[in-house]
Amino acid sequence: MQGSKRKLREGVWELRLTLGKDPIADKYRRVSKTFHGSARAADSALRDLIEEQAPDTDGAGAVFGQLLDQWLAECERLDLSPGCPSC
Repeated sequence: MQGSKRKLREGVWELRLTLGKDPIADKYRRVSKTFHGSARAADSALRDLIEEQAPDTDGAGAVFGQLLDQWLAECERLDLSPGCPSC
């Protein structure tokens, strides 16, 4: 996860995070927050924002796991074998 800060004017910063690409929508997910304070305090706020937005597991694994769970549930609903598409 990448983060950056940009000075908008004296004492005002824009904190930005790129959370990664959404595989379904095929678009990057971003978070932006305005922060008022010093540059050092903005750095600290950016670290806090990164920790707040960080997933408990790696992002790719979480997304894959969610898709796999949905696929298995759909196979079960349709009474299909998940290992064999023609079964």
